[in-house]
Amino acid sequence: MQRHEVINSLIHDSNKKYLEIGVQRGITFRQIKLNERFDVFNIDEYRTSCLHNKTEEKCDNLYLSDKRNKLRKLHSVLTFQMENNGRGCINRDYNGCLNMKKIFNSFMTDGIRPNRYSRGYDLIKNTNTSLEGSNGIRLEG
Repeated sequence: MQRHEVINSLIHDSNKKYLEIGVQRGITFRQIKLNERFDVFNIDEYRTSCLHNKTEEKCDNLYLSDKRNKLRKLHSVLTFQMENNGRGCINRDYNGCLNMKKIFNSFMTDGIRPNRYSRGYDLIKNTNTSLEGSNGIRLEG
């Protein structure tokens, strides 16, 4: 018996409800059990990796020259302007994780998502351009 068959039979034998949920949403048995014991939050990752976690300004990709002096983009490393006007580098994934932590903390304390990480927010104009609030709830207008 293959591994996925064992998981499906375990889900089916334990409770039919788990099988229906697992098949419809692509959720594994382990995820269902974790959801029973812990609160699970889905975070929209919009702009988490491109905005710096401290300054909330847009970061640029790092460009390095290769052996032939051709500039190559290093996608995993971002550059940003530091507070002392120097240039800094940060890993894109690490920066995204710090921003997701900031979004989560803001949601838990204030109940809203920070504006700069919202889909309707225009970074250039610094205004909210959509009919949705900063917490993602659509406002009636």
